Order: sequence, then structure tokens, then C-alpha cells
Amino acid sequence: MRKKILSLLFPEQHFKHVIATNMSNLFKVTLFTIPISVIHVVAFVFFVNPQTISEINWRLGIIIAHSLIIVVACIISFTILVLKNYKKEKTILNLITLLVSVFFIMFIGIWIVVIDQSVTSSISAFIIIYMATSVVFLMPPLLGGLVYSLVYGVFYIVMGIVVQNSNVLLSHRFDGFTALIMAIALSNILWFYFTNYESHKLQIQEQNQSLEQQKLELEQLNYRLGVIASMDSMTQLLNRREFEIQVNTEMNVFREEGFSSSMVIVDIDQFKVVNDTYGHPVGDELLKQFSLLLKAVLRDKDLIARWGGEEFVIMIHETNPNDAFKIAERLRKKIENTTFHVKEHDIRITASFGIAPLNSTDEEPLYTSYLKADKALYLAKDYGRNKTVIYTPMERYNEPS
Repeated sequence: MRKKILSLLFPEQHFKHVIATNMSNLFKVTLFTIPISVIHVVAFVFFVNPQTISEINWRLGIIIAHSLIIVVACIISFTILVLKNYKKEKTILNLITLLVSVFFIMFIGIWIVVIDQSVTSSISAFIIIYMATSVVFLMPPLLGGLVYSLVYGVFYIVMGIVVQNSNVLLSHRFDGFTALIMAIALSNILWFYFTNYESHKLQIQEQNQSLEQQKLELEQLNYRLGVIASMDSMTQLLNRREFEIQVNTEMNVFREEGFSSSMVIVDIDQFKVVNDTYGHPVGDELLKQFSLLLKAVLRDKDLIARWGGEEFVIMIHETNPNDAFKIAERLRKKIENTTFHVKEHDIRITASFGIAPLNSTDEEPLYTSYLKADKALYLAKDYGRNKTVIYTPMERYNEPS
């Protein structure tokens, strides 16, 4: 029931924001109301010299009214600060505080007008507060109409009690009614601009969120496409193109300092026999397991790529050919001593290795190094496979132990 009433008075999409905005405005109002009322009290205490009983009562009434304003303004500002730090749901408490404060502000305007009637027929205090309230506080049309009509009703009745002259009374009531229409009109105009602004802001936020989501999806798609473009789909190692890009990039970065690493070509011996004996699906699975073995033995900073078929290339980072030979030998023996379990088959294989230096000072260093390593690999095959050979003027190889 409470939610239904609130939804009639406040559109749900603006409810919390409007309450928060009004509470902020109310706090600001209290901050400048207190010094203004203090000035009124001081002025009426020290500078107003009443001559008649009516003027004495008028002076005392104004002093009491502004003193009350000071006290209530302090209470309201303190309450707002307490609610600001209140951890639980506080929207309803804020709404109650706001409505009580708005009614107090407008009723104090009526009180000041009543006091003024003893010395003047002006109702300017009520009209000023009426207009100021409609400008400072955001109210949806239904709530604004109810609040301002209720206050005008009180004003209408009070003026009938206080004002004896029928012409003056009629003037006050018409002036008050004019202020009512103006207050409702101003309140509705501000509400219209506020809701339009909030709607546009919400649309912009939704568009920004949509753009951010699209940007994120595009980045993810680009990343996936980049991975697809750079990886060998079967082994999940770098493909040839990406290997060349990364090696060339590193050589360009370290060209001035001198880039020196080793190129290793690995070729599985007699892999065609595996395919012919067990079938291509088994051969494909064997390549995957072989790739995992390479990654397990080598360092993270070493680049590994499937060059094509059963041939793989490795850049052993910042390692000369002699040290690369030791790493390749460890890898070769690991392969030789490993039984690969593939689709209920136990398969033993060997691999041949060709090694060459990779120096940034060479002309076309990657291509040059690959040709040298390929020649060393050819020698390893020629010498009976399951060998590791470094490309040198006097080729060096090992006999398998």
C-alpha cells in the first residue's frame, strides 16, 4: 500500500534521485537561512524601536519566529548529516524529513505574515517563501499540487481569522491564489526540465554502456582473432607467421645492443610411418602431445612454433649454439625415452635437431639462420636420424647413447 501511494506521488524511476537532490538543496538552504535569521534577530533586538503595543508585539513575534527558524534549521541540518551516514535504507526517512521541512518553511512564512498584519497589510513574506520553495525543491506535479494547495488552504483560513477588513482579506486571498498558481507552474516547469534532463542523461549512460560493451566484445573478438591468427590450431603453438613476427620484433628491439640467440629445427623421424600405421587422427594427437613435451622442457621465454607437418622451430633466447646443443640433447633424449599414449596405442618416436646461431647483425638474420639450421637438420637425418647437429664449417653431431 505504501509503495502504491509513493508511486502515485513520485515516479519510481526518479524517486531516490529526487529525494537525494532535495535533501542536498535543503541542507544548503539551512546553511544560509541560519545567518539570515540571526541578522533579523539582531536587527529587531537592537535597531527596531516600537512605539505602540502593536509594534511591540510585532517586534517580539518577528524575534521569536526567526529564533525558531534558527533552532529548526540547526535541527534539520543535523538530521540531514545523521541520515547521510545512516547505513540502512533511508529513503523514507529522507522523504519524511523533506516534507516536514518544506511544510515548516511555508508555515513559518504564514506565521510571519500574520505577525506583519499588526503593522502592515503586506503578505510578501509568504509569497517570497512560496516562490522560493517551488524553485528550490523538485516536486512531481501531483505532489507539488497537493503540498502547495494544502499550504494555500491554511493561508486562506488563517487570513480569514486574522484580517478583519473584507477588502484587504479578499486582496490577500487573491494574491495568495496567484502565488499558488505561479508556484505550481514554476514547480512543474522545473520538474519537466529535470525529468527531460534525467531521461537524456539515462539514454546517454545506456548508450555509453552499450558502446563500452560493444568495445569490450570487439576487443575480445580481436583478441580471439589474434590468437587464431597467431596460433597453430592443432598444437596451440605459434604458427610460422607469428614466429617470424615475434623473432623479427625482438631482433629490431635489441639490434643496437646485439641480439644473439639460437635457432633450432626439430623434425620427428619417420612420422609418415606413424600416420600409415595408426592413421592420421593418431598422428594428429601425437603432434599435440609432442608439442606439450616441447613446452614442458623449454623455458617460457623460448619461442616454439610448428613450421609445418612434423617440423618445429625453436628460438632459444640469449643462448649460443653450444649451450643450445645441450638443451636440444636433453630434449632429444626426453623424446627418445618417452612413450606416447595415443588412443590406446603406445608409440615411441625419435627426433632430429639442427642448430644455427641467430644474430641480428646478419643480413636477413631469420632467413639466414633457418637455412643454416635446416642444413644441420639435413645432416642429422643423413647421419642416421635421432641426432643433434650444429651448423658449423666442420659439422658436429652426437651419437645417440
